[in-house]
Amino acid sequence: SDDAAAIATTTPAKPPAPARPHARKQAAVDGTFVKRMAFILQIVVPSLNSKEAALLAIQTLLLVSRSFISLRIARKGGDGLQAVMEHSWKKFGIVLGDFFVSGVAASVVNSALKYMTNSISLSFRQRLTTYVHQRYLSDQAYYRAAVLRVGNLDNADQRIADDLNQFCHTASDLFSRTFKPLLDVILSTMRMGENMGYGGLVVLYSYFLFSGAVIRAVSPPFSEYIARSQKLEGDFRRMHSRLITLAEEVAF
Repeated sequence: SDDAAAIATTTPAKPPAPARPHARKQAAVDGTFVKRMAFILQIVVPSLNSKEAALLAIQTLLLVSRSFISLRIARKGGDGLQAVMEHSWKKFGIVLGDFFVSGVAASVVNSALKYMTNSISLSFRQRLTTYVHQRYLSDQAYYRAAVLRVGNLDNADQRIADDLNQFCHTASDLFSRTFKPLLDVILSTMRMGENMGYGGLVVLYSYFLFSGAVIRAVSPPFSEYIARSQKLEGDFRRMHSRLITLAEEVAF
C-alpha cells in the first residue's frame, strides 16, 4: 500500500484541458464579423477580373443611376406643383413628360437591379458551394462531422443546401441596401443644405440618431431568433431524413 501511495504521489497530474475560446453571445457587427465577411468575400470575388467583380461594378452604376433618377423625380414633383400654382399648362406638360420619361427609366433600372442581384446571388452561391464541397468531401470531413461530431457541425445538409443559399441571397442584396441609402443621404443632404441651411440638418439628423438608438434598444434580438429558427428547421429535416433511412427498424 505504501508503494502504491508513493506511485500515486509521484504520478504527474493530468494537465488541464485547454480553455475553449469564448463564444459570442449574440450576432453583432464587430471585428469577428468583419474578418469573416472579408474571408468569404475573397472566396466569392477571387479577383478584380472575375465575373463577380464585373457584376458588382454594373450594380454600382445602376445604383448611382437610380439615386439620380429619384432626385430628378422629386425635383420634377416640385416643378409640377409650381406649374399648377402658376397656371402654366405648357410648363406643366413639359414637367409631366419629363416625369413620365423618368418613371420609365426608373422602372428599367429597378428591373435591371433585381436581375443583377439575382445574378450576383447565383454567382456567389456557385463559388461558395464549390469551396464548401471541396473541403467537406475531402479527408473524410463529412464522416468526422456527421459521425464523430468533430467541430460541432450539426445539420450539414441544411447548412450547405439551404443556409448557404439564403446567405448568398442576403449578401448579394446587402451592397444595394447599404450603398444606395448612403448615396441618397449624401445627395439629399447636399440638396437640403442648399435649401434649408445646415443648422436645420443638424437638428434633423440628431432626431434620426436619437430615434434609431431608441428603436435599437427596445427591439428584440431578431438575429438570434433567425438563427434558432434555422437550427430548428435543420433538426426537423434531419429527423425526417433519419426516419426515412431507418424506416424498417422503426416499423419492426
